[in-house]
Amino acid sequence: MKNYLVLTILFFVSYSAFAQSSISGKIIDKESNEPLIGASVLIKETLAGSTTDFDGNFTIENVVNGTYTLICSYIGYKEIKTTLIINESKKYTVDFPMDLDTKVLEGVMIVGKVDRQSVTAISMLQQKNSSMLSGISNEDFKKSPDRTSGDILKRVSGTSVQDNKFVIIRGLADRYNTSQLNGQPLPSTEPDKRAFSFDLFPSNLISNLIIYKTATPDLPGEFAGGVITVNTKEVPEEDFLQFSAGVSTNSVSTFKNYQFYSTGKTDWLGYDNSTRALPEGITKAGLNSAQKYDVAKLMPNDWKINNYNSLAPSSNYQLSGGKNMKLFGNDFGMIGSLSYANTRKIQNINRGDYNIDTSRLYNFNDVQTRNDVLIGGMLNFAYKLNDNNKLIFNNLMSIHGDDQFISRNGKDQEQERINQSYSMLYSSSKLYNSQLIGEHGLNSKGVKLKWGVTLSDVNKNTPSYRRLTYFKNLDAETSDPFVAYIPIGAPSPNYAGRFYSNQHERMYSATADITIPYKLFNQENKLKVGAFGEIKDRNFDARVFGYTRAIKYSYNQNLELLPIDQLLAPENINENGFVLKESTNPNDSYSAGSEMSGGYVMIEQVIVPKLKLVGGVRLENFVQKLSTSTYGGTKIDFSKQLTDFLPSANFIYAINEKSNLRASVSQTVCRPNFRELAPFSFYDFNVSASIVGDPNLVRTKITNLDLRYELFLSNNQSLSITGFYKKFNNPIEQFYETLGAGTRNFNFKNATKATNVGAELEYRANLGLLHSILKNFSLFGNLSYIHSNVDVSVDANSAVNGTSRALQGQSPYLINCGLNYSNNRNGISTTLLFNKIGRRIWLVGSNKYLDTYEAPRNVLDFQIAKTIFKNGEIKFNIQDIFNNSAIFYQDQNNSKKFDIGDTKIIEQKLGTGYSLSVSYKF
Repeated sequence: MKNYLVLTILFFVSYSAFAQSSISGKIIDKESNEPLIGASVLIKETLAGSTTDFDGNFTIENVVNGTYTLICSYIGYKEIKTTLIINESKKYTVDFPMDLDTKVLEGVMIVGKVDRQSVTAISMLQQKNSSMLSGISNEDFKKSPDRTSGDILKRVSGTSVQDNKFVIIRGLADRYNTSQLNGQPLPSTEPDKRAFSFDLFPSNLISNLIIYKTATPDLPGEFAGGVITVNTKEVPEEDFLQFSAGVSTNSVSTFKNYQFYSTGKTDWLGYDNSTRALPEGITKAGLNSAQKYDVAKLMPNDWKINNYNSLAPSSNYQLSGGKNMKLFGNDFGMIGSLSYANTRKIQNINRGDYNIDTSRLYNFNDVQTRNDVLIGGMLNFAYKLNDNNKLIFNNLMSIHGDDQFISRNGKDQEQERINQSYSMLYSSSKLYNSQLIGEHGLNSKGVKLKWGVTLSDVNKNTPSYRRLTYFKNLDAETSDPFVAYIPIGAPSPNYAGRFYSNQHERMYSATADITIPYKLFNQENKLKVGAFGEIKDRNFDARVFGYTRAIKYSYNQNLELLPIDQLLAPENINENGFVLKESTNPNDSYSAGSEMSGGYVMIEQVIVPKLKLVGGVRLENFVQKLSTSTYGGTKIDFSKQLTDFLPSANFIYAINEKSNLRASVSQTVCRPNFRELAPFSFYDFNVSASIVGDPNLVRTKITNLDLRYELFLSNNQSLSITGFYKKFNNPIEQFYETLGAGTRNFNFKNATKATNVGAELEYRANLGLLHSILKNFSLFGNLSYIHSNVDVSVDANSAVNGTSRALQGQSPYLINCGLNYSNNRNGISTTLLFNKIGRRIWLVGSNKYLDTYEAPRNVLDFQIAKTIFKNGEIKFNIQDIFNNSAIFYQDQNNSKKFDIGDTKIIEQKLGTGYSLSVSYKF
C-alpha cells in the first residue's frame, strides 16, 4: 500500500504539459486488418526511423519542423510513401494499411489513430471481431447523465438494468451473464445473487463497455445472455491532468424535510468505523442465562431518529491524469483517477400485497431516505520492454457505502393491526482488483503470446441492520397509542431485532494463450490455443438477535409505550423489561469455494474467399464445494465436479468491405452459485420476504443460435439486424411463496425447460444524408423484440394463470434511441436520450400467488454541453424528464398491461434530476 501511495504521489507531482514533436502510428495488413510486426518507417530527409512492435505500432521522436517523406516498407508488401508537414510542436499520427505485392504506392495520407474510447473504435471492433457484440464508448456516455457503469449498460442493444446495477441481456437475468474487467473474470458482489453490482464502477474510469453475445472458445463458457466486459482507460499517448466537479438535485428529494438516524463519522467515506459493530462481549458462543442481561446492555442505544430541515444536493468530483516517460531507456506510462460521489434521495413508496382473491394482505407507505457514497480509484501502468514485449499492471479499487432509513406506516390486514415500522440499514462494499498482463511477439511471423494473472477481493459488510415495529389494532381509535411489538418467548427479529453479516469473496485467476498464423489453401489463417484457471473462496457469516419480554408476570407493559430512542435503552434491559436473545441458526453462515480449469482450441479459417469460420471447443472442469448446516444443525458438506465440452462455430461472410453476414451456433452452461445452493434464510425488509437457497439445484445447459447482418458506412454510421434463439434445459428461476401468518419466501428452483427468441436492430446515422443543413445532427439507438417461455408444468410452484410464463426479468421489447447535435465551431453539443422497456416479471409467483410485473416507464434525458476556455467543458443534464411512476403490479385480468382491476404491489415517483458539472483539462 505504501508503494502505491508513493507511486501515486510521484505520478501527479511529475505531471508535465510539455510535449515534443513525434510521429507515431500503426501498420496493418489492409485485407485482414492485422498488425504487421517488424515493419519499417523511415524519414527520407533525415534517415531517422523506427520499426513496429507486436501491436503494429511505431514511434519516431524528436522531429523538428519541416516537410518530410515517410517511407513504409515490409517484406512482401507494397511500399508506401507519404508526405507529412510538421509545423507545430505536437504528436502527429500516420497509419499505414499495406497491400500485398511489390508495386510502390505514393500519396498523401494523414489520419488519426483510433482511440479505444471513441465511437469509431466500437464500430471497428464490431466489424472485425469474431463474436457478435454490442458496445458503448466513453465518447457516447459522456453525452448522457449516466454516473456508473450500471447506468450506462441500459443504453446497450438488448440490455436493461434492474435496481440501476443488475444487468439483463436479451431478457436473461443477471445469473445468466458473466462479467469481466479488461478481459479477466470478476467475482460476484452480492450475498443473494449470482451477479456483479455494476454501480461499483464510476463512468469516468471506463474506456468502453462491450457485451459479447455469441460464444467463441476464448470466451467464458458460462453465460446465456452475454459476457459483459468493462475496459478501463489505457495509458494515454499524451500527458494530461483533468479535474471535474458537479452538483445535482432531485425534484422529489432535494431541499425537502427528512428523517434519519445517527450515523458513523466515516459514512461519508463509504465505510463504517465500527460505530455499528457487534460489541466484543457478545461472542460467537452466544448468550447464556447468567450473562444475557449484562451482555445485552452492551448493545448501544442507537435507535434515535433525527429530524432535518433540508436535504442537501448530491455532489461528485473526479481527478485524473496520465504521464509518459522513459524508464531504463524504455517507454513507461501511467494513468490514474480518483472519483467521489455522494448521492442523497428521499422516496415515497406505496406498498401493498394481496391474496389470490384480491383481498388485501397489507398496504404500507414507506418514506425511504438514502445516502449513497461511491469512491473509485484507478492506477494503471504500462511498460514496453522492447518492440515485442509489453507489461501492463492494472489496479482498481471501489468503495460503495449505502445508508438508508425507512419509516413505514399502514395497515396489516393479515395480522389485523396498524403498523408503524422503522428500518435502519447500512451496507459497505469494497472491491479491489489487480491485474498483471503480458503481451509478447515471439517472432517476425506474427506468433503472439498473451498471459494474465488477476486477484479480485470483494467484501460486503452489513453491520447492525435494525428493525422495530409499533402497532395497534385495526379497530383502534386514532388517539390510541402505538405499542412496541416485543414478543413473549421466541424473538421475532424482523419486528424487533438486529442483523449482522459479512461476506468476503476472493478470486484468483490466470490465463494464457498463444496465437499462431498459418497459411492454408493460399489463405492467411490463425490457430489460437489457450489455458485458464480460476479459484474462488467465499465466507459468509450472519448473526441475528431479537428483543423479547423478560419475565411474563413481572413485566412492565408501560415500557412498550416509550418512543423508539428510549424503548431499548440499557436501563430497560432487565428482568422487568426486555432481554436480547440470539436467534442465529446453524444455516445462517456458510463457506464455499470453486475451482475451474481447462483450455481451448480455436481456429480462424478462411473456407472460401469472403467466408471465414471462427470455431473450436472449450473444456471447463468445474469443482464446487459448500459447507453449511441445516436449520436443525445437521452438517451439510456439498461437493460436485462437472466437466463440460462446449463447442462453438461462428461463420462470417464478408459481402463487401462495408457489410458482413454472420451466423453462430454454440453450447454454453450456467451453474448454480454459492448463494443459490446455500439454505441460509435472509429477511429483506424492502420486500417483506426471506431469501432461501436450495442445495439440490443442477446446472443449466443452453443451445444458442444467432444470425446477424451488419453494415458499416463512413462517419461512424452503421446498421445491424440480429435474430437469436436459445433453448434451456433445467433453467434456474426464483419463485415467490406465501406460507401464511405473514411468512413469505423467495426460493430458487430448476424449471423443466425454456426457450428465448428475439430480434435486435441497432443503428447510427448522420442526418446530413437527408440534407447538408443537418450535417451536425446524428441519430442513434437500438430496438429489441424478445419472447421467452418457461415450462413449469411439473412444478408445484407454477403460476396460477398457466403452466408456462416468460423468463423472470424478460421484457417483450426494449427501446433506446438518441438524437445528438454537435457543432465543433462553437463547441456546443446537445443530446436527447429516450429509454423504455416492456413489462417484465419482477417476482415469480406460485399456485397461490400471481406473478408480479414491473410496468413500462418512459424515460427521457437531456444534456447540453459547451466548451469553455479551450480545454474546459460545462454540462447541464436533466434526467427522467417525464418522471413516470414506477409501478409493480399483479395482472388480475390477464390483459398483458397495467389497467383498472389490477393490484398495485409497489408505486413510487423517482423524481426528475438536474445536474451541472464543470471539467477542465490542463
